[in-house]
Amino acid sequence: MPISSAACLPDLPLEGAREADEPLPEPDKSFWEELKGNLSFQFKKLVLANPSKKISLTKVEGSGDYEGKQLNYQLLGDIFEGKFKSSGTVKD
Repeated sequence: MPISSAACLPDLPLEGAREADEPLPEPDKSFWEELKGNLSFQFKKLVLANPSKKISLTKVEGSGDYEGKQLNYQLLGDIFEGKFKSSGTVKD
């Protein structure tokens, strides 16, 4: 039985597609160990803010894949009249 995107992904005001086709893990297995998926996104005129500071990014795009408690990601963007690129891995 496929996972409904509404059941496992937050309802965010984002443009793009969200879907999850993996079956739910067995009750005795950890959800995070069994989770697999990928994502891609693109933001235009993104503003990151806290009570004292604000950073405006003209464009940010990224992609990643998640499997076995590991996220591999790539980010590209425009900031402060320049560009940035970041890629890496985040593990549990």
